[in-house]
Amino acid sequence: MEMTFIPFTSVGLFKLDDDVENYTKILSKYFHTQTDECGDDYYHKSDKFDQNTHFLKVKNGKIRSIYCYESVIFNNVNLIGLTLNDFKKITQSNFMGEAYEMKDRDGKIKYIYDFDCLGLQIRTYQNKVIDIIVSGLWTYEQNPIKMNFVPFEQVGIFKLDDDVEKYSDNLLNYIYKKGYFNNDEYHFGDNDIKKNSHFLSIQDGKIRTIFCYKELIYKNINLIGLTIDEFKKITQSDYVGEVDVIDFHEDEPPEYVYEFEEIGAQVWTHYDRIVTIIVSGHWSYEDD
Repeated sequence: MEMTFIPFTSVGLFKLDDDVENYTKILSKYFHTQTDECGDDYYHKSDKFDQNTHFLKVKNGKIRSIYCYESVIFNNVNLIGLTLNDFKKITQSNFMGEAYEMKDRDGKIKYIYDFDCLGLQIRTYQNKVIDIIVSGLWTYEQNPIKMNFVPFEQVGIFKLDDDVEKYSDNLLNYIYKKGYFNNDEYHFGDNDIKKNSHFLSIQDGKIRTIFCYKELIYKNINLIGLTIDEFKKITQSDYVGEVDVIDFHEDEPPEYVYEFEEIGAQVWTHYDRIVTIIVSGHWSYEDD
């Protein structure tokens, strides 16, 4: 089976977040490990460790993640075996947050990187990718709120320019912090910006802006992870003015900022892929 990868969609013939029952015939040849204490089932290609090219992690009857040790094909290139820099170039993406290291039983140091915009976690040894965990959107949807985007109107349940008090129950699981411009911020996921999935910026008690890092759904498509040309085509809009260049990465390309005023979105790209979208209501543009 060729393990061709489509972000958040499929690996080979296995569709992420699909019912595992749809693959009963194929998985009858896999080695099945019964549900563990976390409620997960595992289907291994082989019961022998050194022959196990991949395995599926299943939760609540759905294929949630696929662990790949031999091949993950993207743009006709096998990502396993690449250097980290080559991986970033071919996928046109960058990892989120900090890399963290782990030591295996033999004392070998390996590094783990999260490429959330592709739904991937990779592990490297001696600067080469040795395995990849591919996950669907469900894995990243810690928040039950689906981040559907209606320009100038709302993101998910949050209506732009609406009173934040209306969402007090929804914001119980958010982290509150004071912003740099004396605004209030509600972060979902982490105190560290860009480790969380999104946050709300509040001014004068109103939801003025929503910063999205992992998901923004428009016409059933996640805009995070697209190229600018794909974004323009799907939203049927174009940016205005000059593209801003923000160079705050060491030894990496800068980020580029595009203003899509006709849909109330500011779009940031890194390695030619969208990594951040800042959504604003009409109020934000009335002051311009």
